[in-house]
Amino acid sequence: MNRLFILFFTCILNISMRAQQIAKADAINSLEIILSHHTLVNPADDVYDDSWDHTKVNCYKSLLPEKNYLIDIRDFCMPIKKNNIIVTSKYGYRKSFKRNHHGIDLKAYIGDTIYATFSGKIRISNYERNGYGHYIVVRHFNGLETIYGHLSRRLVKENEYVYAGQPIGLAGNTGRSTGPHLHLETRFCGISINPTKIFNFEYQDVTDDKYIFK
Repeated sequence: MNRLFILFFTCILNISMRAQQIAKADAINSLEIILSHHTLVNPADDVYDDSWDHTKVNCYKSLLPEKNYLIDIRDFCMPIKKNNIIVTSKYGYRKSFKRNHHGIDLKAYIGDTIYATFSGKIRISNYERNGYGHYIVVRHFNGLETIYGHLSRRLVKENEYVYAGQPIGLAGNTGRSTGPHLHLETRFCGISINPTKIFNFEYQDVTDDKYIFK
């Protein structure tokens, strides 16, 4: 009986590993195809008017996005790979801090691997003592930007291309943080969007093939 269980478990593990390898290969191939046909200097430059800043999360305050912009969110990866992804702090106004929470907090332990949600290019990889701590900003080819905050370690550098599912950092408790977690933001032209409008964390999927920014 034990032999059968071990054999069954080994088969399931091999299938899972194979699926992950295929997904990684597909993501890398997708990025290579994008880059081979990509004539702009940076992702979504047609949307961002050549803005490429390494110091500010929102450096687009004078940029007025179109009223409706269709964002393709099909080729994605969850920022944390766990069986159960838990949102510990929601998006929106925080009465206790009297300020807006421009993202959500996901349960994570120090050292947990953090992954790029979509393919793109690293715009910021920096440290902010009284805010994000170690944090990363990725601009994606679909026009979104994602921010990963309070990391213990950054694994990528500015101007580096990354594919969806590539490890970019390790979760931590740096900056203005009260405990280990991942602070995740999704933005378009600097305007924050509730990440739960993009990702369904319960089912570890996206909410739709496209997201319409209004």
